[in-house]
Amino acid sequence: MAAGVEVFAVGGSGRAQESADLVLLIDGSQNIGAANFPFVRDLALTIIERLDVGRDTVRVALATYNGSPQIKFYLNSYTSKASVLEAVRGLTYSGGDESNLGLALEEVSASLLSQSSGGRADEGVPQMLVVVSAGPSTDDTGSGDRALKRAGVITFGVTIGDTATADLEAVATDRSFVLSAPDFRAVASMGDQLLPYVNGVVQRSIIVQTEFTEVLAIGQRDIIFLIDSTMGATIINSVREFIKRFVDIMPIGPDQVQVGVAQFSNNPRLEMDLNTHGSREALTAALGSIKPRPGQTINIGAALDFVRTKMLKPEKGSRLQQGVPQLILLMTSKKSSDSVDAPALALQRLGVLTLAAGSKAADEQELRKIAFADSVAFYMRDFRLLLRNPKAIVDALSTLAGVVVTEVPTEPELISGSQPGTKTELHRARERERERDWEHGEEDTSDLSSQRLPLHVHVSFLILHLVELLLGGFPHLRLFGNLLTHLTHLLFSHLLYDKEVARGERGVGNKKLLCCSSLCCSSLARWACRLRALMSPILASVSTCSCFTSFSSFSFNLISREISFCCTWSSCWSWMLTLRGANGI
Repeated sequence: MAAGVEVFAVGGSGRAQESADLVLLIDGSQNIGAANFPFVRDLALTIIERLDVGRDTVRVALATYNGSPQIKFYLNSYTSKASVLEAVRGLTYSGGDESNLGLALEEVSASLLSQSSGGRADEGVPQMLVVVSAGPSTDDTGSGDRALKRAGVITFGVTIGDTATADLEAVATDRSFVLSAPDFRAVASMGDQLLPYVNGVVQRSIIVQTEFTEVLAIGQRDIIFLIDSTMGATIINSVREFIKRFVDIMPIGPDQVQVGVAQFSNNPRLEMDLNTHGSREALTAALGSIKPRPGQTINIGAALDFVRTKMLKPEKGSRLQQGVPQLILLMTSKKSSDSVDAPALALQRLGVLTLAAGSKAADEQELRKIAFADSVAFYMRDFRLLLRNPKAIVDALSTLAGVVVTEVPTEPELISGSQPGTKTELHRARERERERDWEHGEEDTSDLSSQRLPLHVHVSFLILHLVELLLGGFPHLRLFGNLLTHLTHLLFSHLLYDKEVARGERGVGNKKLLCCSSLCCSSLARWACRLRALMSPILASVSTCSCFTSFSSFSFNLISREISFCCTWSSCWSWMLTLRGANGI
């Protein structure tokens, strides 16, 4: 993994901006020797004396190494320059035959730069390491070197003689960051050469950008970058460079990873579709079209809708219907002037994995609404920091997979990255969506037997069941109460069915509607039979007109039989359809 350096002329070099975490790692083995160790210690003193050391400015940690690393003090051990200098003056030579630089680098990455040790990487403070050595490492440095580079640590090297040069050039952020002293007496002068680099990073006049050269082996995916064009030239340049470096490590091609780009302010604007450029070279060359545009307000909701309706189409290169993961990375520095709720939800229902990254005036709560999961809502103070530490977003873009809905199936389909019986991130996002709906008073229609209905529905059912209970003492009227209850269930089930059809859950709605229809028909049939049994003796007792009595009894019995017959068959038919519905009608 190679690295490069770009120097930006960053305006505003106020004192609050001049901060860094600095770790000094000194070879304490026989490569240095007891007689020469004071020269190396004096180099450390020279560097520290000329820095603005303090809790809010430059923090310093120091470790030595031989066969194993020894941490002398952490970044948060001392808060003043005087106390740090006193600790350095007390350093003594440790000795040892081994010089395990690789193990020492791993210890620096794991212990000295963490937040618990005083590291401020999460606050956007640059972190630096200065390695001083006079001999080759006796272990492999690869693992520790990769850990530091992934964390965005800027590594410098000071070599005494030429035997340590190869190792330090391999671990340094750039070969030009390795300084060489011909002998130990010349070590003191290395401070003058090293300090301009260190101060450049501290003052943000030097920004180191890590170059990736290793192409990651990942699966097919379609990735769209949705960029706020009002962020200014400096930020847009950093975003463009981030996309370029991301493209450099992706297997770009029509059958592999496809990349599209759109920008937005008040209105969205297409830069390139997913199938516009089929090679890495063509895509990289076209990224120059990403330029800043003036604007004070942005409409993120309209931009999300634009991507869904205009870019996620088969003719535009989208492989949504083929089950290929669809990802969108939103990058903005402002709060949206329009609503993002409905557009974000529409993308989630389509199966799109939306990531959101914001800086400066971006609304963190809004970013979480847009992102399909909280873990992919990123907030940073400045998008230029993304060039130093891109790992979180790069990992998300290259490894995430979820549910892709191509039609309106009863059960969601699983694609790569998910195993049957497990929940994907999108499953969990939809569960959180239902929880939010309930919190705002909307019913959850996922299960008729256990759904949480609004209060007025519960009250309606309670009143009807009370009527049924009061009529329980009258056998002939009890079924009438049952019928009212089932009719009410049918009404509310029909309303829920209409909502579910609108939400694309027709299979679930069919099951509920048919189940309640069969209950109602069965109750109606039983009620007709009971009504016939009730009315026949009454009609028979009427003696005013025998003809009327015979005709009335015959007519009523015929009508009630027809009602009972039709309702019984309707009940059977409804239950049969319910069984079919269980298999996903």
